[in-house]
Amino acid sequence: MNNKFKNYFFIIFAGFLLPAAAYAQTATTLNFTNAGVTGRTGPTQAQVTAAYDGTTLDDAVTINTQGIQEWTVPTSGMYTIEVWGAKGGTQTEYNYGARGARMKGDFYLVAGTVVHLLIGQMGQNAGGDDGAGGGGGTFVAINNGNTPLIIAGGGGGDGAELGSSEDMALGSGSSDEDLPSYWGITAPTTGYGGNCYNTGSYSAGAGGFYGNGCTTGSYDYFGYSFSNGGIGGNAYYPGQGNDGVGGFGGGSGGTGNEFGGAGGGYTGGNSGYNNDGGKDGGQGGGSYNSGANQSNESGVNNSHGKATITYWTSGFYIVGLTFAANNSYADLTLSAAAYNTNSGSGALEASDFSFTFTQNGGPASNVTLSSIKKNNNTAEGSAGALTGGETVIRMFLDVTGTAAGMEQVSIAPASSTSIYNASGTAMGTNVYTVGLLTDLAGPYITGTTLNQLQGIVAVTFSEAAYNTNGGSGALEGS
Repeated sequence: MNNKFKNYFFIIFAGFLLPAAAYAQTATTLNFTNAGVTGRTGPTQAQVTAAYDGTTLDDAVTINTQGIQEWTVPTSGMYTIEVWGAKGGTQTEYNYGARGARMKGDFYLVAGTVVHLLIGQMGQNAGGDDGAGGGGGTFVAINNGNTPLIIAGGGGGDGAELGSSEDMALGSGSSDEDLPSYWGITAPTTGYGGNCYNTGSYSAGAGGFYGNGCTTGSYDYFGYSFSNGGIGGNAYYPGQGNDGVGGFGGGSGGTGNEFGGAGGGYTGGNSGYNNDGGKDGGQGGGSYNSGANQSNESGVNNSHGKATITYWTSGFYIVGLTFAANNSYADLTLSAAAYNTNSGSGALEASDFSFTFTQNGGPASNVTLSSIKKNNNTAEGSAGALTGGETVIRMFLDVTGTAAGMEQVSIAPASSTSIYNASGTAMGTNVYTVGLLTDLAGPYITGTTLNQLQGIVAVTFSEAAYNTNGGSGALEGS
C-alpha cells in the first residue's frame, strides 16, 4: 500500500522527531498554498509571488508550468513533509462534498534538489441538484516531477443523489494508493486515472500521477494527471451556475447527467455513478507516501489543499546515511562532533548505536554492523580508529546476499546517554535515520496490473529500466 520502495528515487528516506526544548532545535516551516486561486487551473508566477511576499517563501518559488510550484532544497538533511488534498464541491440540495486526505512523512533531501509541488484546489460547487466538481490532489515530487514523494488525494464532488454517510465515506480522499471498485465500476489502475461509469453517461474520471482520467467521447470533463499538468476537468455547463468544474490537481468535472466529479490523487477516483436512478458523487482520489515515520488519514480536509515542509537548522541530530557503491560500508553524518561521554571526550563505539535491518522483500537477507571507524579509508582493516569528535562515522557492514536497493537499515542512538556533542548535550533516542542499500541486483518485475476498461497493462519494475547497458534506450515489446 503506502510503504512501497521504488529504487529509482534519488533520495534516501529518513525520519525523526526532535523536541525543540530538549535538544535545542530550531525548525523552519514553509507553508505552500493555492495562492488564493480557485477552479481548474493553478496559480501563475505573479499570483504565487504576491501570495508569498513577506513570508519564508518570499522569492523562493518558481513557476515554469502553471500551477506547479518549484522550490529548491537549501541544505542536505531531514525534512518533514505534510500534505492535504482538496475538498470536493457541493451542491445546494445535499451539500455533501467529500473531504481530502492528509499524509505526512520524513525524507532525507539533498541540497540543490528541485521539489515540484502542486497544491490541490476545491472542486467547484454546483447549482441546484447538478453535479459538483471533484477536489484536486496535492502532489510533491522530485527529479523534474517524475518521482513522487508524497501525495494526498482530493475528495469526490457531490452528485444529485449523494445524501448518505456511506456515499461520503466512499467519496473521501483515501490515504491508500490503491482504490477499490466504486459502485461496480472497475477499480482504477494504481497511479493512473479513474474509470468512467459508461461511454454514454458524460461521466469522467479524475487524474492520477501518471495518467489522465477516462473520458466519454470528445468531452473534456476528465482530470489531467500530475505529469500532464494537473488541470481539473471541465463541467457540462461551466460558468452557468449548474455543474462545477474539477479542482486543479486532477479533479474531474460535474456532468450533465448530474454525476459528481471524482477526486484527483496518486490514483484518480472513478466517476460518479447512476445508482438505480440516483446520481451519485465521484470517488475520492488515492494517496501516496514514500517517507518514514508516516501519519496518514482519509477524508479530513474541508478546504483547499496545502503542503508544509519543515526542516531543522540547528541542534544535534543525524544528518543522513550514505552507502558505498558495493555496500561494504555506510557513512553516517552527524550535525556536530560526537563523543560517548558528556564531558566532550571519548570515542564512539558500535554499542552506542541501535542498528536495525529490514529486508522489505529484497534478496539480501541480512545486514550486520562489523565495526565503526574514521572515514579515511574504504578498507575496514586500514581505516583509522575513532578518537572522539568525528562528524562522519564510517560503518563497515556484513551483507548476506545481493541487495536490490529495497533493503533498509535504520540507525539511532542506543540510549539517551550514548552520544553527546562537545557541550554535553545528548542525542535523543527518537533521532534516527533510515537508508536503502545500494542496488546491485539490476531491475526485475515486481508486479503487473491489468485495467480492462482502458486496455492498459501496467508493469512495475524494481528500478528504472532500459534496453541497453548504457542507461538509455526505451524498452520494446520484443
